Amino acid sequence: MGGDELNIANIFFPESKALTSGYLIGYNYEGFVLVITSVIPANKVQSAEQLQDIIQEQKFQVFNTYCASELLILGVIESETQSNNEIQLSKRSDTLRFKQNQNIWITIKSVPQKSKQIHLELRDLIICEYKYKVTPHFILYPKQNEGEFLSISQMNFGEIINRSRDWDLKSPYIKDNELFTYEDLSQNDIIVRQINCSRILDRLIEERLTKSDRAIEQDSQFQFDPDFYGQKEKWLRLSIVAKLFTLLYLIVYTPYKLCISLLWIFKPLSKLNTIIQLKRKAENYKKVRHYLRLLKEPLPSESHLQFDNHFYKMSIYIKLMSVIVQFVIDIALGAGMLLILIHQSKQILEILHYFGRGLHIEVLERQVKWLMGLPAGMKPNPNLDNFLGNLMLDIIGLWNYVTTELSQLEPYIIQYFALSGVFGINILLALCHDALFFCSVHIFVLYTVFAAVYKYILEMMGTLIRLFRGKKYNVLRKRIDQNNFLIQELYLGVLIVSLIFFLTPTIAMYYYACFITIILSIMLMQIFLLTLQGFVSNFPFYLLSLTIHRPYFLPNSFSLNIDERLSYFKIVPNKSNVGSVFSHLFGEFGQGFNKTFAEASPIKIIKKILLGDNLFFVMMNFLNMSARVNELKIEEAHGVGQIQPPKRISIFSELFYILRH
Repeated sequence: MGGDELNIANIFFPESKALTSGYLIGYNYEGFVLVITSVIPANKVQSAEQLQDIIQEQKFQVFNTYCASELLILGVIESETQSNNEIQLSKRSDTLRFKQNQNIWITIKSVPQKSKQIHLELRDLIICEYKYKVTPHFILYPKQNEGEFLSISQMNFGEIINRSRDWDLKSPYIKDNELFTYEDLSQNDIIVRQINCSRILDRLIEERLTKSDRAIEQDSQFQFDPDFYGQKEKWLRLSIVAKLFTLLYLIVYTPYKLCISLLWIFKPLSKLNTIIQLKRKAENYKKVRHYLRLLKEPLPSESHLQFDNHFYKMSIYIKLMSVIVQFVIDIALGAGMLLILIHQSKQILEILHYFGRGLHIEVLERQVKWLMGLPAGMKPNPNLDNFLGNLMLDIIGLWNYVTTELSQLEPYIIQYFALSGVFGINILLALCHDALFFCSVHIFVLYTVFAAVYKYILEMMGTLIRLFRGKKYNVLRKRIDQNNFLIQELYLGVLIVSLIFFLTPTIAMYYYACFITIILSIMLMQIFLLTLQGFVSNFPFYLLSLTIHRPYFLPNSFSLNIDERLSYFKIVPNKSNVGSVFSHLFGEFGQGFNKTFAEASPIKIIKKILLGDNLFFVMMNFLNMSARVNELKIEEAHGVGQIQPPKRISIFSELFYILRH
């Protein structure tokens, strides 16, 4: 025994291999830090020299740069359950001969416990033919599913998904994460990288040991999909549930495609929410086709980009399935609303009449007649009051002819709306949005006229006030300049101000009492419908179900548990951060709606009302901006330096390709 100094050896060992006897394959980043990636049973190889030749092949050395170490045979592990007649692996002649040429060699003994626990003992640790006296710390790490990895830092879905839009296939996918960065890596970062490569290397070695010589020659180079995942085109081999959703997408999309192909007929109606939603469905069709092509596209096989490629493909896959799942759920909710509207049409009509009573002609007519009297003791200008009141009553009378005919068709209109549920609840909500504006045409026409007159009067009042201050607006320079007015101009200004001053209350009375409350209620209903649309279109149904079904799909740091009785540590991965799903939702969806409804803040709305700005254009702006929430141009998804624009390939052939596999 050499040396009196007591050292500590940290040995990271796969928990699933603790009872296996054989050769230890792994990395030795520093003297007393070892990461065991594989345990190869001695009966699967002829000798340690053969195993050494295998791990020195190019396919197994591809991770050396990423792991900052060379893959080595680090020693042997022996189980106490071996028969007495069997020669221990550490005492075999070929093992002793091979051991003499190694810079580092360890011998481990595994002892099963009654509590189904494993106790590992370090028999010896030899470095450069020097046997060290050490205190071993065994850190057991779990065997994770394919595509699941450990990470010291916490990842979130928003960061992973958004990065796929501009990743250039060269730089680190996430700069501040130890799985991707190239510089300033600590010892713990290197260890986590080596542990993450363990499952891949273990599978590759086992496959290599079962292959024939001819297959080895044909498959000597590392290929990303078959070697990293163990299967070709991994991201196109969907689960049964995903295939079912894809099949539904194929079936249901056919009528959508027909409607979208006829969109040019409705070009004059392109401002309608229904047409906008159909265009968004067409955009989603292009996205699905584009994501399918990206999943099939081969990526560079540089060793330092393996995990970058994985998370890039994962983000594209999540986007693809999110679009498909949202589409199917949209159709399912629409079909549910179809049944409700058909079977409960009378109750639905009663609810609509109750909430839309403010738009009824009788209510508006009663309010106008009240304003033509002495509203709240106020005495308006009688001539102007009668003129405005009679004008509104005439327009209301004309609109009454339209609504009288349409009221007889209400049951059929409800059935028409119900049938639109076949195309999804988004189209149904869009039709409700457009119907809300159609039913409010008489309100918008009258409101636009009164708002324009009210705004013009306020502007005239401001101009005349500047007149008395000796100022005027310079149209050419677009500023207010000093000016000397004639006495006749001042007299004329006094007459006009007097006229406006006494007529403004009557106009303002109609503007505020008749229209503002109705317009604001319409705006609130519009915001409610647009919010429902955005929620259905952007809620991460697939992402949320994925985190529940596969809780370790996205690395989210890990915990280190200590077993004081058996004196070993155990790495326990933390589940994926479900909160990051909602942070991604409210980050993208919320940020878009913050921009969309920034103009809907109470202060801005009150300001527009006081200044006489037409709120109809504000509501149209809501619609235009909400249509762009979370929209992704196909060019953005290519990223910098990525593959060329897509060729014209049928989405149905691509999706059938998925179903076939």
